[in-house]
Amino acid sequence: MILLINITQADCVSWSRVGETFDLSDLSGKTIGAQRATLGAQYLEDNFTGKADLKFYDNQDNVYLDLLSGRLDIVLSDELPTYNWLKTAEGASQFEFKGNSFMKNDEIGIAVRKGDTKLKEKLNKALDELIADGTYEKINARYFPFSIY
Repeated sequence: MILLINITQADCVSWSRVGETFDLSDLSGKTIGAQRATLGAQYLEDNFTGKADLKFYDNQDNVYLDLLSGRLDIVLSDELPTYNWLKTAEGASQFEFKGNSFMKNDEIGIAVRKGDTKLKEKLNKALDELIADGTYEKINARYFPFSIY
């Protein structure tokens, strides 16, 4: 593996209805959802069990459906898919990011055939150059309002 990218998870106040506010120290009566078996779900279980009603879903689409129907007040999910959903007609008009992001160092990478050190070195060199000369930042800014690296 090469190029490890830290994927940012949106904070527990990730996103909810436009204009709504809430206090993290008092989430009683609030229902928070996340996709099952994700870092977000683990974060909720570790930090908010007993403080809010937690719901976990088999896929992110079901999280969105329950949020749209009003069965969820707050959602915690990865920043990239959330950003894309918030740009849709359903998401953009009703929901927004809340709070700050936190890093869980969820890393992804580019796989290279085992033993192909030449290709790995070329890829690493090219990526280092893209980052050093500012090209990565320019490309990233065209698609996201936050860095994915």
